[in-house]
Amino acid sequence: MNPPRPESLRLVSLATPDPRARHAGKLPFGLAHRDDGAAWCVLLSARATRVALVIAELGAPPPGTLVLVLPAAARGPGLLDRLAPAPTIPLALRCTALVAQGYTGVGGGVDPASGLELAWGIAP
Repeated sequence: MNPPRPESLRLVSLATPDPRARHAGKLPFGLAHRDDGAAWCVLLSARATRVALVIAELGAPPPGTLVLVLPAAARGPGLLDRLAPAPTIPLALRCTALVAQGYTGVGGGVDPASGLELAWGIAP
């Protein structure tokens, strides 16, 4: 299943005040980060053991907002963190976290433009 394609993305994260600095990969759909992006693109922490709580702590996006959860977690600040591949959060865990927070239309699939395996849902 292909993920729904938003017109713009806002990269959000609890891992760092500026998630763009810790996200080494590309964003879905070939889009760039915009502070006023229509859809939220969530970058999880490498130490996120409770994905549902992390999604809840991000704050509530406006109702009806498309929220995409990236597969790779944010890289740590150290040199070794930057050299090692970013840890991957399983798709089932990301989708379950969205369902647990009341998101609707939850799904998972690969974005053909970036090759990223995304989880997504619509904010309640």
